[in-house]
Amino acid sequence: MFKVRTYNQISNKGLDRFPPEKYEVASEIPQPDAFMLRSQKLHDEPVPETVGQVVRAVLESLALAYREVLDLVTGVADRPVDVIHIVGGGTQ
Repeated sequence: MFKVRTYNQISNKGLDRFPPEKYEVASEIPQPDAFMLRSQKLHDEPVPETVGQVVRAVLESLALAYREVLDLVTGVADRPVDVIHIVGGGTQ
């Protein structure tokens, strides 16, 4: 379950793209995995303090994106997807 914190009024049309069985989306979520916002002041929000925290945030973001694409591909494929080959710069 991925936790998404919203910071201001987000259209229901946009929120409907996050299935409740996979995402918890609300304005009061402790330790969210992601933020969803429109024109929001974030100066007082904590940011990663170490290189390790930044790397973790980047890798978790990529993993989520790959998972979403895999879910999409699995939904239209005639068979399960067992292996993913990621190519391009920075994949090593």
